[in-house]
Amino acid sequence: FASNLFVLTSRAGLSQADVTAINEQLVLLPVKEQPEAVIRWANATLPAKSWVQFTSFGLSGIAITHMLTSLGLRDRVPLVSLDTLHLFPETYDLVGRFKTYFEIGDQLHIFHPDHVSTREEFEKKFGKRLWKASPEVYGYVTKVEPTKRALDGLGVQAWITGRRRSQGGQRAQIALVEIDPSDSRIKLNPMANWVHDQVFQYVKDHKLPYNKLHDEGYTSIGDVVSTEKAEASEGERSGRFKNQESKECGMHLSTDASSVSKMERLVEKISNGYEWDNDARERAAKIGIVTVTEENFEEVMAGAAPVLLEVYAPWCGHCRALERDWNKLARAVHTDGDNLIVARMDGWQNDVPAPYQKPFEATGVPRVYLLRPTASGVRSVELYEG
Repeated sequence: FASNLFVLTSRAGLSQADVTAINEQLVLLPVKEQPEAVIRWANATLPAKSWVQFTSFGLSGIAITHMLTSLGLRDRVPLVSLDTLHLFPETYDLVGRFKTYFEIGDQLHIFHPDHVSTREEFEKKFGKRLWKASPEVYGYVTKVEPTKRALDGLGVQAWITGRRRSQGGQRAQIALVEIDPSDSRIKLNPMANWVHDQVFQYVKDHKLPYNKLHDEGYTSIGDVVSTEKAEASEGERSGRFKNQESKECGMHLSTDASSVSKMERLVEKISNGYEWDNDARERAAKIGIVTVTEENFEEVMAGAAPVLLEVYAPWCGHCRALERDWNKLARAVHTDGDNLIVARMDGWQNDVPAPYQKPFEATGVPRVYLLRPTASGVRSVELYEG
Protein backbone atom coordinates (compact mmCIF):
# COMPACT_ATOMS: atom_id res chain seq x y z
CA PHE A 1 0.00 0.00 0.00
CA ALA A 2 2.58 2.56 1.13
CA SER A 3 5.00 2.17 -1.78
CA ASN A 4 2.24 2.52 -4.39
CA LEU A 5 0.86 5.59 -2.63
CA PHE A 6 4.22 7.34 -2.44
CA VAL A 7 4.80 6.89 -6.18
CA LEU A 8 1.70 8.98 -6.78
CA THR A 9 3.14 11.90 -4.81
CA SER A 10 6.82 11.78 -5.66
CA ARG A 11 6.65 14.85 -7.87
CA ALA A 12 6.71 18.43 -6.57
CA GLY A 13 2.97 19.18 -6.56
CA LEU A 14 -0.32 17.35 -6.17
CA SER A 15 -3.02 17.59 -8.80
CA GLN A 16 -6.66 16.87 -8.08
CA ALA A 17 -6.18 13.54 -9.86
CA ASP A 18 -3.35 12.73 -7.44
CA VAL A 19 -5.53 13.56 -4.46
CA THR A 20 -8.38 11.45 -5.79
CA ALA A 21 -6.04 8.49 -6.24
CA ILE A 22 -4.63 8.93 -2.73
CA ASN A 23 -8.09 9.01 -1.18
CA GLU A 24 -9.17 5.95 -3.14
CA GLN A 25 -6.34 3.97 -1.58
CA LEU A 26 -6.72 5.40 1.92
CA VAL A 27 -10.42 4.54 2.19
CA LEU A 28 -9.62 0.88 1.47
CA LEU A 29 -8.04 0.72 4.91
CA PRO A 30 -10.12 -0.07 8.01
CA VAL A 31 -11.47 3.20 9.42
CA LYS A 32 -9.53 2.67 12.63
CA GLU A 33 -6.24 2.70 10.70
CA GLN A 34 -6.95 5.67 8.45
CA PRO A 35 -5.75 8.53 10.71
CA GLU A 36 -2.25 7.16 11.17
CA ALA A 37 -2.09 6.21 7.48
CA VAL A 38 -2.84 9.81 6.49
CA ILE A 39 -0.18 11.08 8.88
CA ARG A 40 2.41 8.56 7.63
CA TRP A 41 1.68 9.52 4.02
CA ALA A 42 2.07 13.21 4.81
CA ASN A 43 5.37 12.55 6.58
CA ALA A 44 6.74 10.66 3.60
CA THR A 45 5.51 13.30 1.17
CA LEU A 46 6.03 16.69 2.76
CA PRO A 47 9.18 18.41 4.05
CA ALA A 48 9.49 18.74 7.82
CA LYS A 49 7.77 21.81 9.25
CA SER A 50 6.01 22.53 5.94
CA TRP A 51 2.91 20.87 7.36
CA VAL A 52 1.31 21.76 10.67
CA GLN A 53 -1.47 20.62 12.94
CA PHE A 54 -4.18 23.19 13.57
CA THR A 55 -5.93 22.40 16.83
CA SER A 56 -8.71 23.99 18.84
CA PHE A 57 -8.08 21.40 21.57
CA GLY A 58 -11.19 19.44 20.68
CA LEU A 59 -11.31 15.66 21.03
CA SER A 60 -10.10 15.06 17.47
CA GLY A 61 -7.24 17.51 17.87
CA ILE A 62 -6.10 15.90 21.12
CA ALA A 63 -6.19 12.45 19.52
CA ILE A 64 -4.20 13.64 16.49
CA THR A 65 -1.51 15.23 18.69
CA HIS A 66 -1.23 11.92 20.51
CA MET A 67 -0.82 10.05 17.21
CA LEU A 68 1.86 12.47 16.02
CA THR A 69 3.67 12.01 19.32
CA SER A 70 3.39 8.21 19.20
CA LEU A 71 4.82 8.22 15.67
CA GLY A 72 7.72 10.41 16.76
CA LEU A 73 6.72 13.24 14.43
CA ARG A 74 6.17 16.13 16.79
CA ASP A 75 9.47 17.78 15.88
CA ARG A 76 8.48 17.72 12.20
CA VAL A 77 4.96 19.08 12.66
CA PRO A 78 4.48 22.41 14.46
CA LEU A 79 1.26 22.89 16.41
CA VAL A 80 -0.90 25.92 15.64
CA SER A 81 -3.93 27.24 17.49
CA LEU A 82 -6.16 30.30 17.34
CA ASP A 83 -7.07 32.15 20.50
CA THR A 84 -10.15 34.18 19.61
CA LEU A 85 -9.99 35.77 23.08
CA HIS A 86 -13.56 34.48 23.58
CA LEU A 87 -12.83 30.89 24.61
CA PHE A 88 -14.38 29.15 27.61
CA PRO A 89 -12.37 29.23 30.87
CA GLU A 90 -12.39 25.42 30.65
CA THR A 91 -10.65 25.63 27.27
CA TYR A 92 -7.89 27.87 28.61
CA ASP A 93 -7.49 25.40 31.48
CA LEU A 94 -7.17 22.56 28.98
CA VAL A 95 -4.46 24.39 27.04
CA GLY A 96 -2.32 24.39 30.18
CA ARG A 97 -2.94 20.71 30.87
CA PHE A 98 -2.34 19.85 27.19
CA LYS A 99 1.03 21.62 27.17
CA THR A 100 2.07 19.85 30.36
CA TYR A 101 0.95 16.40 29.24
CA PHE A 102 2.61 16.56 25.82
CA GLU A 103 5.60 18.57 27.10
CA ILE A 104 4.93 21.29 24.56
CA GLY A 105 7.59 23.95 24.34
CA ASP A 106 7.91 26.44 21.51
CA GLN A 107 6.18 24.03 19.12
CA LEU A 108 2.78 25.59 19.91
CA HIS A 109 2.14 28.75 17.90
CA ILE A 110 -0.90 30.68 19.16
CA PHE A 111 -2.38 33.38 16.95
CA HIS A 112 -4.74 36.10 18.21
CA PRO A 113 -6.87 38.56 16.27
CA ASP A 114 -4.55 41.11 14.69
CA HIS A 115 -3.05 43.79 17.00
CA VAL A 116 -4.91 42.62 20.15
CA SER A 117 -3.98 40.05 22.77
CA THR A 118 -6.72 40.35 25.42
CA ARG A 119 -10.53 40.36 25.46
CA GLU A 120 -10.42 43.90 26.82
CA GLU A 121 -8.30 45.10 23.90
CA PHE A 122 -10.59 43.31 21.44
CA GLU A 123 -13.73 44.96 22.84
CA LYS A 124 -12.07 48.35 22.82
CA LYS A 125 -11.27 47.86 19.15
CA PHE A 126 -14.56 46.29 18.01
CA GLY A 127 -17.13 46.74 20.78
CA LYS A 128 -18.43 44.15 23.25
CA ARG A 129 -20.84 42.38 20.93
CA LEU A 130 -19.26 42.20 17.50
CA TRP A 131 -20.12 38.49 17.50
CA LYS A 132 -23.83 39.41 17.62
CA ALA A 133 -23.84 42.58 15.52
CA SER A 134 -21.92 41.01 12.65
CA PRO A 135 -21.08 37.29 12.91
CA GLU A 136 -19.37 37.50 9.52
CA VAL A 137 -16.96 40.25 10.61
CA TYR A 138 -16.42 38.53 13.97
CA GLY A 139 -15.55 35.28 12.19
CA TYR A 140 -13.17 37.06 9.86
CA VAL A 141 -11.38 38.91 12.65
CA THR A 142 -11.09 35.94 15.02
CA LYS A 143 -10.70 33.01 12.61
CA VAL A 144 -10.20 33.80 8.93
CA GLU A 145 -7.51 36.48 9.15
CA PRO A 146 -5.45 34.80 11.93
CA THR A 147 -5.59 31.49 10.03
CA LYS A 148 -4.27 33.10 6.86
CA ARG A 149 -1.60 34.95 8.84
CA ALA A 150 -0.52 31.69 10.46
CA LEU A 151 -0.42 29.72 7.21
CA ASP A 152 1.50 32.45 5.38
CA GLY A 153 3.83 33.28 8.25
CA LEU A 154 4.83 29.66 8.87
CA GLY A 155 5.21 28.84 5.18
CA VAL A 156 2.64 26.06 5.38
CA GLN A 157 2.07 23.71 2.44
CA ALA A 158 -0.40 21.46 4.22
CA TRP A 159 -2.34 21.47 7.47
CA ILE A 160 -4.02 18.85 9.61
CA THR A 161 -7.56 19.52 10.80
CA GLY A 162 -9.77 17.62 13.23
CA ARG A 163 -12.84 17.77 11.01
CA ARG A 164 -15.06 14.69 10.72
CA ARG A 165 -17.92 13.75 8.40
CA SER A 166 -20.12 12.82 11.37
CA GLN A 167 -20.14 16.49 12.38
CA GLY A 168 -22.51 17.10 9.48
CA GLY A 169 -23.17 20.26 7.54
CA GLN A 170 -20.40 21.27 5.17
CA ARG A 171 -18.17 18.61 6.71
CA ALA A 172 -20.39 15.69 5.71
CA GLN A 173 -18.53 15.10 2.43
CA ILE A 174 -14.93 15.91 3.34
CA ALA A 175 -12.19 13.59 2.14
CA LEU A 176 -9.14 12.40 4.02
CA VAL A 177 -6.93 14.53 1.78
CA GLU A 178 -8.12 17.68 0.02
CA ILE A 179 -6.80 20.64 -1.92
CA ASP A 180 -8.20 23.93 -0.62
CA PRO A 181 -9.48 25.79 -3.71
CA SER A 182 -8.85 29.18 -2.13
CA ASP A 183 -5.07 28.83 -1.75
CA SER A 184 -4.12 25.39 -3.19
CA ARG A 185 -2.82 24.19 0.17
CA ILE A 186 -3.37 20.58 1.14
CA LYS A 187 -5.83 19.87 3.93
CA LEU A 188 -5.41 16.63 5.82
CA ASN A 189 -8.48 15.31 7.64
CA PRO A 190 -7.17 12.11 9.29
CA MET A 191 -10.27 11.65 11.46
CA ALA A 192 -12.74 12.25 8.62
CA ASN A 193 -14.41 8.86 8.94
CA TRP A 194 -14.38 8.50 12.70
CA VAL A 195 -17.46 9.36 14.78
CA HIS A 196 -17.67 11.32 18.02
CA ASP A 197 -17.91 8.36 20.38
CA GLN A 198 -15.00 6.62 18.65
CA VAL A 199 -12.76 9.68 19.13
CA PHE A 200 -13.85 10.18 22.74
CA GLN A 201 -13.12 6.52 23.50
CA TYR A 202 -9.63 6.89 22.02
CA VAL A 203 -8.99 9.89 24.26
CA LYS A 204 -10.23 8.00 27.33
CA ASP A 205 -8.37 4.80 26.49
CA HIS A 206 -5.09 6.70 26.29
CA LYS A 207 -5.93 8.82 29.35
CA LEU A 208 -5.43 12.05 27.43
CA PRO A 209 -6.45 15.46 28.78
CA TYR A 210 -9.71 16.83 27.39
CA ASN A 211 -12.11 19.71 27.92
CA LYS A 212 -14.20 19.26 31.07
CA LEU A 213 -17.20 20.68 29.22
CA HIS A 214 -17.49 17.37 27.34
CA ASP A 215 -18.55 15.78 30.63
CA GLU A 216 -21.33 18.38 30.91
CA GLY A 217 -22.91 17.50 27.57
CA TYR A 218 -21.02 19.74 25.15
CA THR A 219 -20.10 17.74 22.05
CA SER A 220 -18.52 20.62 20.14
CA ILE A 221 -16.81 23.54 21.85
CA GLY A 222 -15.91 26.87 20.30
CA ASP A 223 -16.28 30.40 21.60
CA VAL A 224 -18.31 31.07 24.71
CA VAL A 225 -20.41 33.57 22.73
CA SER A 226 -21.42 31.06 20.05
CA THR A 227 -21.55 27.67 21.77
CA GLU A 228 -24.40 25.95 23.56
CA LYS A 229 -24.98 22.35 24.56
CA ALA A 230 -25.96 20.32 21.52
CA GLU A 231 -29.26 18.50 21.32
CA ALA A 232 -28.56 14.81 20.68
CA SER A 233 -31.27 14.68 18.02
CA GLU A 234 -29.82 17.66 16.12
CA GLY A 235 -26.21 16.59 15.63
CA GLU A 236 -23.02 17.19 17.57
CA ARG A 237 -22.41 20.69 16.15
CA SER A 238 -26.01 21.84 16.60
CA GLY A 239 -24.94 23.90 19.61
CA ARG A 240 -22.49 25.92 17.52
CA PHE A 241 -23.50 29.20 15.88
CA LYS A 242 -27.11 28.83 17.06
CA ASN A 243 -29.68 30.49 14.81
CA GLN A 244 -27.06 31.04 12.10
CA GLU A 245 -27.37 29.44 8.69
CA SER A 246 -23.79 28.17 8.58
CA LYS A 247 -22.39 25.94 11.31
CA GLU A 248 -18.92 26.03 9.78
CA CYS A 249 -15.98 27.69 11.48
CA GLY A 250 -14.70 30.61 9.42
CA MET A 251 -11.19 29.17 9.17
CA HIS A 252 -12.52 26.42 6.89
CA LEU A 253 -14.54 28.62 4.53
CA SER A 254 -12.93 29.42 1.19
CA THR A 255 -12.53 33.12 0.45
CA ASP A 256 -11.44 34.84 -2.74
CA ALA A 257 -9.25 37.95 -2.91
CA SER A 258 -12.18 40.23 -3.70
CA SER A 259 -14.24 39.17 -0.68
CA VAL A 260 -11.20 39.40 1.59
CA SER A 261 -10.46 42.93 0.39
CA LYS A 262 -14.08 43.95 0.97
CA MET A 263 -14.04 42.44 4.46
CA GLU A 264 -10.78 44.16 5.36
CA ARG A 265 -12.27 47.53 4.44
CA LEU A 266 -15.30 46.80 6.61
CA VAL A 267 -13.12 45.73 9.52
CA GLU A 268 -11.15 48.96 9.26
CA LYS A 269 -14.36 51.01 9.16
CA ILE A 270 -15.68 49.33 12.30
CA SER A 271 -12.35 49.59 14.11
CA ASN A 272 -12.06 53.29 13.29
CA GLY A 273 -15.61 53.77 14.51
CA TYR A 274 -14.91 52.27 17.91
CA GLU A 275 -11.68 54.22 18.22
CA TRP A 276 -13.84 57.35 17.87
CA ASP A 277 -16.51 55.96 20.20
CA ASN A 278 -14.07 55.27 23.03
CA ASP A 279 -13.10 58.94 23.05
CA ALA A 280 -16.64 60.18 22.39
CA ARG A 281 -17.93 58.21 25.38
CA GLU A 282 -15.40 59.92 27.63
CA ARG A 283 -16.29 63.35 26.27
CA ALA A 284 -19.98 62.59 26.82
CA ALA A 285 -19.46 61.45 30.40
CA LYS A 286 -17.69 64.71 31.28
CA ILE A 287 -20.80 66.72 30.42
CA GLY A 288 -23.30 64.36 32.02
CA ILE A 289 -24.48 62.35 29.02
CA VAL A 290 -25.46 58.85 30.13
CA THR A 291 -24.20 55.88 28.10
CA VAL A 292 -26.97 53.29 27.80
CA THR A 293 -26.26 49.59 27.19
CA GLU A 294 -28.20 46.33 27.34
CA GLU A 295 -27.04 45.94 30.91
CA ASN A 296 -28.21 49.30 32.29
CA PHE A 297 -31.15 50.17 29.99
CA GLU A 298 -33.87 49.35 32.53
CA GLU A 299 -31.91 51.01 35.34
CA VAL A 300 -31.71 54.26 33.37
CA MET A 301 -35.40 54.07 32.52
CA ALA A 302 -36.41 53.42 36.14
CA GLY A 303 -36.05 57.08 37.11
CA ALA A 304 -38.73 59.77 36.98
CA ALA A 305 -37.11 62.04 34.40
CA PRO A 306 -37.77 61.84 30.64
CA VAL A 307 -34.88 60.43 28.62
CA LEU A 308 -33.73 61.88 25.33
CA LEU A 309 -31.81 59.00 23.77
CA GLU A 310 -29.59 59.09 20.71
CA VAL A 311 -29.23 55.69 19.02
CA TYR A 312 -26.10 55.56 16.89
CA ALA A 313 -23.55 53.24 15.31
CA PRO A 314 -19.87 54.08 15.83
CA TRP A 315 -18.99 53.38 12.20
CA CYS A 316 -21.67 55.81 10.94
CA GLY A 317 -20.22 59.08 9.67
CA HIS A 318 -23.50 60.97 10.25
CA CYS A 319 -23.48 59.77 13.87
CA ARG A 320 -19.99 61.07 14.44
CA ALA A 321 -20.94 64.39 12.84
CA LEU A 322 -23.87 64.70 15.28
CA GLU A 323 -21.62 64.48 18.34
CA ARG A 324 -20.88 68.21 18.57
CA ASP A 325 -24.54 69.26 18.44
CA TRP A 326 -25.56 66.46 20.82
CA ASN A 327 -22.98 67.51 23.37
CA LYS A 328 -24.03 71.15 22.94
CA LEU A 329 -27.64 70.13 23.66
CA ALA A 330 -26.57 68.25 26.79
CA ARG A 331 -24.68 71.29 28.11
CA ALA A 332 -27.72 73.51 27.52
CA VAL A 333 -30.03 71.07 29.32
CA HIS A 334 -27.76 70.91 32.34
CA THR A 335 -27.22 74.68 32.37
CA ASP A 336 -30.96 75.38 32.26
CA GLY A 337 -31.64 72.81 34.98
CA ASP A 338 -34.15 70.89 32.86
CA ASN A 339 -35.42 67.64 34.33
CA LEU A 340 -34.21 65.61 31.37
CA ILE A 341 -31.66 62.85 30.97
CA VAL A 342 -29.61 63.10 27.78
CA ALA A 343 -28.26 59.71 26.78
CA ARG A 344 -26.57 57.80 23.96
CA MET A 345 -26.66 54.11 22.98
CA ASP A 346 -24.73 52.06 20.44
CA GLY A 347 -27.76 50.60 18.72
CA TRP A 348 -25.64 48.38 16.49
CA GLN A 349 -24.43 46.20 19.36
CA ASN A 350 -27.05 46.74 22.05
CA ASP A 351 -30.63 45.44 22.07
CA VAL A 352 -33.44 46.91 24.11
CA PRO A 353 -35.80 44.94 26.44
CA ALA A 354 -38.85 43.29 24.87
CA PRO A 355 -41.40 46.04 25.76
CA TYR A 356 -39.34 48.56 23.81
CA GLN A 357 -38.39 46.48 20.79
CA LYS A 358 -41.30 47.45 18.53
CA PRO A 359 -40.92 51.23 18.98
CA PHE A 360 -37.20 50.84 18.30
CA GLU A 361 -37.69 48.93 15.05
CA ALA A 362 -36.97 51.96 12.87
CA THR A 363 -33.90 51.52 10.72
CA GLY A 364 -31.11 53.94 10.02
CA VAL A 365 -28.88 55.89 12.37
CA PRO A 366 -28.62 58.25 14.05
CA ARG A 367 -32.09 58.25 15.59
CA VAL A 368 -33.31 60.21 18.60
CA TYR A 369 -36.09 58.98 20.88
CA LEU A 370 -37.94 60.71 23.69
CA LEU A 371 -38.94 58.22 26.38
CA ARG A 372 -41.46 59.51 28.95
CA PRO A 373 -42.49 57.80 32.20
CA THR A 374 -45.98 56.26 32.35
CA ALA A 375 -48.10 54.75 35.09
CA SER A 376 -47.54 51.26 33.65
CA GLY A 377 -43.81 51.47 34.29
CA VAL A 378 -43.04 51.06 30.58
CA ARG A 379 -42.12 54.39 29.06
CA SER A 380 -43.84 55.83 26.05
CA VAL A 381 -41.50 56.08 23.10
CA GLU A 382 -41.62 58.59 20.31
CA LEU A 383 -39.18 59.28 17.54
CA TYR A 384 -37.94 62.76 18.38
CA GLU A 385 -37.45 65.27 15.59
CA GLY A 386 -36.62 68.38 17.62
